Amino acid sequence: MPPPLAAQLAALPEAGTELVSLYADMSGQRHSNAGAFRQRVAWWSSTLARACWEQWDRPSSPLVLRVDADMPNRWAVESAGRPLCVAVVVEELARQRQLIRVDEYGASSVSRLSRALRAIGAPAWRWLTASDESTSDEALWPAVQGAWVVVANVERAAQQYLATLPPHRTLFESVVSRAEVQARVSDMVPGLGETDMAVLLTHLERDRHAIAVEGDVVKLLHGRADTRGIGEQERGIHATKQAHAQLTRQVDELRARIDRAQAQAADALRSKAPRSVATSYLRTKKQLEDMLAKRVGALETVSALLLQMEQATGDADILRAYETSERTLRTILADPALQPERVDAVVDGLAEALHAQEEVHEAVHAAQPADTEDLAEELAALQLEAEREPATPEPAKPQAAPPAAEPARELPAAPQHAPRQPEAQWEELLE
Repeated sequence: MPPPLAAQLAALPEAGTELVSLYADMSGQRHSNAGAFRQRVAWWSSTLARACWEQWDRPSSPLVLRVDADMPNRWAVESAGRPLCVAVVVEELARQRQLIRVDEYGASSVSRLSRALRAIGAPAWRWLTASDESTSDEALWPAVQGAWVVVANVERAAQQYLATLPPHRTLFESVVSRAEVQARVSDMVPGLGETDMAVLLTHLERDRHAIAVEGDVVKLLHGRADTRGIGEQERGIHATKQAHAQLTRQVDELRARIDRAQAQAADALRSKAPRSVATSYLRTKKQLEDMLAKRVGALETVSALLLQMEQATGDADILRAYETSERTLRTILADPALQPERVDAVVDGLAEALHAQEEVHEAVHAAQPADTEDLAEELAALQLEAEREPATPEPAKPQAAPPAAEPARELPAAPQHAPRQPEAQWEELLE
């Protein structure tokens, strides 16, 4: 359960001095300060929608705003007191078609576009009729009290519900009951009542064209190619589903009653009640078991029928997919580019082009390169010439600096003879 309304209002970012100005009277501000008037109305619009969606104000529901004489007291805060502009705000939001009376919303057959056009023309109509737009907030209260549909919340709930639907469904899966839709939406938007569901179903059917409704039968059209309404097939599927659900409940109840009769018979024996009492409970148990056997047999039959219906609707969707694919394939094959004569001509031309390319490739690779024998002889001559050239002496490496002079040491005397001169060696050889 959400915190009380006063705590929610105190936690708003505008709580304090700014809330005082938002709560002030707005009767004559529409003309004196149009910009501030629009800003205050926009704040009230979002705040009222949030208060309904999050269930701050209990008389209201997620999709329906309840405006009554006690509303200003419930919305009073310590820093700003009671709001003095609620009636003016509701009257302005109704003029903008952000709030629509529940009775009018349910009875209206106009589309969302028509309502938008009417909302655009509303200011001009009010100007032409010369209505008094400076009427005080208190004077407007009798005219604004009642139940109002919060259009923004309805669209938000519808969008969340449609987002949960699988993209592809058979006809069997598309037929549901109002209770199933309400249970699914209630998981996303808690607190929905009967009025909220009626408003949501009206929006989904009339404005979104996402469902078709007939009594308790709801057919999901969103994401389906088949956009027909509810016919004999849909009613038959719904009736069979309802029978299956009813038989399931009966079987569960019979089992519980059998267990209870068994327990009562055992208690009668333990309490030493007359034997006839225990016998009566056992007889009741036997009758319930006979009924249970019959109900289980009927439930098995209905379950088999449901499976056959599900299979048949799936087969029908598959056949429609085959038909669509066949038409699409025939349309593609009707293209002049895919005619047999043109295909043969293209294939023959491609074969000729490939054959010509093969001939060119073979001719290119069959050509002889330049005379390699002349090149080999020239290379051998260059190599021989390189071998005959004297090797270039390497430049002398710089000598390292001699080490520092050491003290003179006495060396042993060398042999006393002089080397022979080369001229002397040649004379000995000539002799």
